[in-house]
Amino acid sequence: MTAGGLRIECANNEKRRGGITRARIAAFICAGVALLCAVIARASLMQGFCLTANSVAGMLERRFGRIFPRFETDIYTGDNRLCVAVFIAVVGIVFVSLLVYIIKTRGVLLAALLLMLFSVAVATLGGTLAVFLLPVFILSFALLVRISAASPFRANRPVKTILITSAILLCVTGGAVFAALNLPEAGGITRAKSHIISALDEWRYGKSGSYLPHGDFTNLENRTTHAGDVRVEIVMDEPDSLYFRGFVGDEYNGTGWSELSPAERAENAATFASLHEDGFYGQTQTAQAGSLSEADEKAAVISVKNIGESSRYIFAPYEISEAGANLLSANDIGDEKLRSSGLRGDREYQYWATQNLVKRYPEVAAGVLTAAAEGGAAAERYMKNESHYSAYVYARYRQLPDSTRALIEKHLGAYDAGDDWHPPYPYVKQRILTFLASRAAYSDTVDASAAAGRDFFQNFVEREKRGYDVHYTTAAALLVRYYGIPARYVEGYLITPDDAADASGRTLFRLDDTHAHAWAEFYVDGVGWIPFEATPTYLNVMEQPEDISEGDAGAGSLRITAEPEEKPDDADAAENRGSRFSFSMPSISGKTMLWIAAALAAALALFALIFSLRKRAALRRRRAACGSSDANKAAQALLLYAFDLLREIGLGGQNTSLFERIGEIQALTGISAEEITAVLTIHRAARFGGRALSRDEILQVVRFKDAALETVKRTLPWHKKLRLRLVRGLY
Repeated sequence: MTAGGLRIECANNEKRRGGITRARIAAFICAGVALLCAVIARASLMQGFCLTANSVAGMLERRFGRIFPRFETDIYTGDNRLCVAVFIAVVGIVFVSLLVYIIKTRGVLLAALLLMLFSVAVATLGGTLAVFLLPVFILSFALLVRISAASPFRANRPVKTILITSAILLCVTGGAVFAALNLPEAGGITRAKSHIISALDEWRYGKSGSYLPHGDFTNLENRTTHAGDVRVEIVMDEPDSLYFRGFVGDEYNGTGWSELSPAERAENAATFASLHEDGFYGQTQTAQAGSLSEADEKAAVISVKNIGESSRYIFAPYEISEAGANLLSANDIGDEKLRSSGLRGDREYQYWATQNLVKRYPEVAAGVLTAAAEGGAAAERYMKNESHYSAYVYARYRQLPDSTRALIEKHLGAYDAGDDWHPPYPYVKQRILTFLASRAAYSDTVDASAAAGRDFFQNFVEREKRGYDVHYTTAAALLVRYYGIPARYVEGYLITPDDAADASGRTLFRLDDTHAHAWAEFYVDGVGWIPFEATPTYLNVMEQPEDISEGDAGAGSLRITAEPEEKPDDADAAENRGSRFSFSMPSISGKTMLWIAAALAAALALFALIFSLRKRAALRRRRAACGSSDANKAAQALLLYAFDLLREIGLGGQNTSLFERIGEIQALTGISAEEITAVLTIHRAARFGGRALSRDEILQVVRFKDAALETVKRTLPWHKKLRLRLVRGLY
């Protein structure tokens, strides 16, 4: 067959190009259909996008326990499914067109990127969405392996190996993360998950140097302090005795205290979005209450440097009044502590705080009541927000395990806490201190083996009957809850009255293990969280707000509440919350529009860059083949390149001998028929002649290739030449 080898190779190239062209045509058709649907059902598509985005935001809130922005929607519930269906249909068309393009073009890189995207989505979102994403994840992985194995370019074998290996690692990693986050909490899975999280936390934030267990009592040891080993340095412009909260335990689990889960936080996302929008934060509530009363104090700067403690926790007093957005985030839910941001947490930070208000909380509470009675915009606003926050606090922080409630009832008698009434705070505190004094003795030494497998609180009050601050604090927090008052477990550091007694002006406090401490805190209506000392050796260390006495056990204390103007409904807001983030699609702000446009432009630029780099890499490989030290291989590569160029300006006849197209080639290039015949003869000799080509023969082929390239540059308009350079990568 005359010039058969060249004809077959050219035909194969043309077939591949035809497949790619058909794939592009199919992709453009699908994209056109999607665009047409978007134009026809524009309003429904926009609403469907908003509803889908809100659903994803809800999943992210349940996964991370933070507030995510929501779009406003005005569609009735009955139309929600239709809008979402329209949006998913359009997205499905786009996805199918992308899949068709990948299959036709064997786009290994694009398939790998798609796999990575879905693996991240599955591992991050999990939950019910994983039911739909996992099949796509597996399909993408199978597609990547298939098109990698079928790729005809042998030169890409190392790249394919790397991609397949990466895909397998992604599959395993994504599956492991998904399992760790979503499998039932049972047996070894729970322990493994706990160990993994602890190891990651220790790597990120460092290990605590003090004896404080951060709420985990499973391996609790004797209380040992190392005087002189500085853990935290605090600089105060106005020195005063203060409690500095670090770890805050929300839920008692029998072996310690844990923070609220992200899913539990997400249940109250709408409440805290509304509170933060109005400038109310649980961390600054005491200072806000103080500003309404005569107990108001001028705020001063406090600077903290964490030296030997875990940077997961920010140490801040109850009197904090202002902090930067990195510490006091509007997107946090719960407001029990400040946020330690960054991969490794914050080790140096500052905020503003008033002087000690917790020792005068009855005075602050009286001032709040007076301000509320007198009226005024500031007082009304505070009372409205406090009513929303206290509703969350009472619902969340009075919960007790059934076994714990039964144990306390056995020792203290039956007590049923009402929703709007509880005993006076001094009475409750005295009852608790009396009970603890009769049941246990303070000791820095504990028998860890005796508590193994038993409830920590029960072991403390009924079996071992000795312990130190974490034992007394746990008991105090649970007992306060039993009386219907919200309470939490806290660990942190103290600056005592003795420390601050002789200090004046800007003072540096170097806090070692002797300043580390655990204490309980309870919620005082209208004021906020107040520390409660129950450890015998600390009863006289910090100032007490009032003399503790039996008081009038019959005189209860009503909750200070204000009638909310409009309480946020978290259940309804989970589907459609837009009051906090008002940027509905039809009226997107200019700044948001610029960010969206910039993001789209960046994504398109990245895709174009990757595509262009791949084409340039292919061109470099082709040029390397044309310059091969093997003259015969170089001649074949040069001729293939030349005829690929000529096909761009109209050379056809892919299934006929090129000798039969000499006249057409001559008309396109202006090269004589004799020279074209000689070039084709040289190619035949290179492929089948069994001899090495001479230098003159190679130069003749090179001149033919150069002539073809010049013809393309001269004949095609600028936009087609740009396409050949950037899209086809032919020169």
